[in-house]
Amino acid sequence: AVRELREAAQLKITVRGVARVLGGRYLDEEAEQRGHTIELAPTVQLWARRDWRNKAMIHWGARCPKVSAHAPSVCTALARSPKAIAADLRRRLVPAAHAACKAAMTAAATEQDREHARRARLAELETVFGPLRAGHDGWHYADGFQIRHGELLGGDQQARLCAEIRVHSWHCLLMIAKLVAEDARVCAASTLSEH
Repeated sequence: AVRELREAAQLKITVRGVARVLGGRYLDEEAEQRGHTIELAPTVQLWARRDWRNKAMIHWGARCPKVSAHAPSVCTALARSPKAIAADLRRRLVPAAHAACKAAMTAAATEQDREHARRARLAELETVFGPLRAGHDGWHYADGFQIRHGELLGGDQQARLCAEIRVHSWHCLLMIAKLVAEDARVCAASTLSEH
């Protein structure tokens, strides 16, 4: 037990030293979780913990706060100096950590834009057909019809036009026909105004 406490203290001191050399901020709140975190930037963190297979090694990895990202991890010897470990991390992990977090944030922003577009399209449909109920089978339901939402609510304009709609009542068919006719009228008017 005494040895484990001594090694845990050594790990903390080493990680704090690495943080200073890298110009990062050591986050104390992680210490209670038997792991340690260095904040390199608001969007990039390095975590460190004892390697479970070899207690003489430190296992390092990257994480991006609030975003899921895959980045490589590396191991360094616990006995090495913070300066030597930091140099190793700069070469083997830090560039990959920045790249992974940047890619993950870009992907998250793209997905957020898609979700906003999906919600806007849902709202547009609901102005015509009334409230839609999302099913677990890849469809949205309303009284008298169902619509597959994968392409319609997440794809581009061409995919949106190819979405599948199933109509179960004459009333809904008339509503859809009215919507299509109005859309065609608006497109025709827009084409004439351009010429």
